[in-house]
Amino acid sequence: MSTDFESPFEVCSAFDEDHLNILSREILEVAEQTRLSNTGEYDDRYTFETTLHGRLRQLFIKLNRDTDKPWLTLASSGMDYVPRINNIPLRVFRDEPRSPKKRVKIFNQNEIEKDQLILLLEDRDEIDFATQELYWRLMVVAPTDISIGEDIVDIEDDFKVALAGYHPTNNSLVSLWYSDDNFSNKIRPISEQLIQEKPVERKQVILKAKEQERTKHLDE
Repeated sequence: MSTDFESPFEVCSAFDEDHLNILSREILEVAEQTRLSNTGEYDDRYTFETTLHGRLRQLFIKLNRDTDKPWLTLASSGMDYVPRINNIPLRVFRDEPRSPKKRVKIFNQNEIEKDQLILLLEDRDEIDFATQELYWRLMVVAPTDISIGEDIVDIEDDFKVALAGYHPTNNSLVSLWYSDDNFSNKIRPISEQLIQEKPVERKQVILKAKEQERTKHLDE
């Protein structure tokens, strides 16, 4: 999706749009599954976002073990996890990159991210200089209005994934990309996502001789 900002693929040679599209489809499926499962009486935006955070962390842990995706790794798998795309560290949020609400968290680089950026600075031959001038955020962008719990509203748009590059000096948005994928085109039916019921094989219980004798007396 085109924007008024520089493309991450032009700013940073380590990013590949095919990789981002693959990752976006995984993220969007988790986001939609989370929305559909957070519709109870006690669900609200807070329960949705905390559930989404935990599920996305588990998604990245799973993808980190996927040998078909060597371009995606984890620098840290803790609660404040730091994924890497071709060694470029980034962090994941549910927000809007052009006007983020979680500004303190988004504009803050945690210690693991800082360490990874220092390693990149030490290897200028492998990573282009422009990459080191920005820090990157992968964001799940929700529809303008979303139906969660008792907040029932119309949904006019779908979840999207954004990759945003910010300048470390003034936190200005320099580079931006939005996914073109949306969950309506590829989300699996809920029936396919549920654990299928397995028939339980009932085995006949064979009583020991003493137990059989005791049971016989009781029946008499």
